[in-house]
Amino acid sequence: VTFLYIYKYVSYDDGQRDFHIQLYFTGDDMKKSIGIDIAKDSYTISIFDGKKHELKTYSNDRKGHRKFLNYTKKFQDCFYIMEPASKYHCNLLNYICDQKLDVCLINPLIVKAYKNMKMLRVKTDPVDAKAMAEYAYEYEKNCRKYISISNDQKSLKCLIKARDDLKTTKADFIRRLKAYEYDPFASEAIEIYRKLIEELNEKIKAIDQKIDKIIKANFERERELLMSIPGIGKVLSS
Repeated sequence: VTFLYIYKYVSYDDGQRDFHIQLYFTGDDMKKSIGIDIAKDSYTISIFDGKKHELKTYSNDRKGHRKFLNYTKKFQDCFYIMEPASKYHCNLLNYICDQKLDVCLINPLIVKAYKNMKMLRVKTDPVDAKAMAEYAYEYEKNCRKYISISNDQKSLKCLIKARDDLKTTKADFIRRLKAYEYDPFASEAIEIYRKLIEELNEKIKAIDQKIDKIIKANFERERELLMSIPGIGKVLSS
């Protein structure tokens, strides 16, 4: 840590003068925000101290996460911020939370609005990482700290998303099947879609059973309370 002393005289209206010493801290103890822009195989970080950026790139795997946090743990006062990126951010987000560090999972629309305000029209990994770092530095009070959920909740969340995806696919296949029923030459295509829909029904049923098992083991009381509300059944309560 570097200490910077600034000496100056202060004059008052009555003619009095005081000698002031101001102490500034520079180096690793300064406040820093760390913006993280994540892609499938790697991520770019920007370490911002209010004046300058330091850019680094790490592989999006366990080894990269360790190198990243081994480097940034030397900073005494820092805040991490990232956008959700499909599912590519999940491992790093969980790794940061496991280290008991403060991180914000920010809505991409907020970052986009901030970039527009700063007239940043280019979209690259370094630009986005810098924008997030600057936003967190300026508006840290607006950055909600991400609160990690239990492993059972994470599994439940993924299963519910998978079920929703399969139901969406099933609805699309049903629409296609109905359209083919108007074509006298589509008997083979109709048979294919019927089998696909049957397979999806089996997969959805299997997922529902897994969801039910997790809820019964961990969240049965919460489900009972939710289902006591008129109009809420098993699907909505999960």
